[in-house]
Amino acid sequence: MVSACTTVSQTTVAPAPVAPATVPPAMQFLYGSGEAAALDRQAYNTLVDAVRRRLASEKADPKALSDRTSAVLRPGSTLDQPETLPCGDRPRAVVFDVDETLLLNLGFEYDDATHPGAPYDEAHWLQWEQAGVDRVAAVPGA
Repeated sequence: MVSACTTVSQTTVAPAPVAPATVPPAMQFLYGSGEAAALDRQAYNTLVDAVRRRLASEKADPKALSDRTSAVLRPGSTLDQPETLPCGDRPRAVVFDVDETLLLNLGFEYDDATHPGAPYDEAHWLQWEQAGVDRVAAVPGA
């Protein structure tokens, strides 16, 4: 009886590389471009100039003080029918929405970009609000 054996080399197929998550174009622009940073600085410089001009005109013309505008919404006001409270003699203030106006939520946006297509999760956002303070940056110019 004759017997023989042959060896067959087994080739292992490497798994297909996982494509890196693509960053949405809007995030690429907002967080990664010099143009967005320049626009932010331009917006803040324009705002500061407008406030300075307004204060100078009020100093020159005391009647201008009565032309105060308010951004404080009256209780019960809606976005469809906004009503503001009068300023009265309250001190001057500038009111901002913080997110992406004064602060870039870099950590949250990074996490969001690494989970494309995931729906908004209120609990995840609340956790970010409480613990993400070290993963933000000031908007350029703010």
